[in-house]
Amino acid sequence: MAACLASVAVAVATIDVDEPIVLASYVPRRWHLVAPLAIGGTIALISAAVHRVHALELAARRPGRRVLRTVGLALATTATLLASGIAALSIGLLDAVSGYHVLSPTSAQGCRVLVAEDTFLLLGSGRVFLVPPGSRSPRQVATFSADDGYAPITSGTYRLTWNGSTADLDIWGSEDMPIGYDPVPLQCSG
Repeated sequence: MAACLASVAVAVATIDVDEPIVLASYVPRRWHLVAPLAIGGTIALISAAVHRVHALELAARRPGRRVLRTVGLALATTATLLASGIAALSIGLLDAVSGYHVLSPTSAQGCRVLVAEDTFLLLGSGRVFLVPPGSRSPRQVATFSADDGYAPITSGTYRLTWNGSTADLDIWGSEDMPIGYDPVPLQCSG
């Protein structure tokens, strides 16, 4: 039950957190923590319920066993499973609208560019971050918009070049899928 409750706590605590963490070229998502907690807790609760049913069969043979306690425990378990499932599903859906990409190449000093592409229905946008050498916390430096949910990084319609510690990122679409982006030099510090 603790794992299921932990999944709910993590989901609630991170519902408004939208700051990525970069581990090498991997950007962990909230559901990477919430889903295993929810699944592990569910498996543990189902195992406990199977054990409890067996114990109830033994207790039924003995008079004086408390039914109210058993019903209360079943209701608490069901509520916990429901809350955990809703938390995992909610965080999964929230994370599904964003895709993170650590772009190549890195600068000679080790600075990296991270792009978050957000798509939902026909809406598209993105955030551009710089990740200083040795850092896990990116700094947002630019944004872009996309028509019809177009994802330019996923589609490969970008070019990244470095001039020392300054990144030049060009992002483009097509006539049918325009991109609103002001390509300014991105100065990495760190």
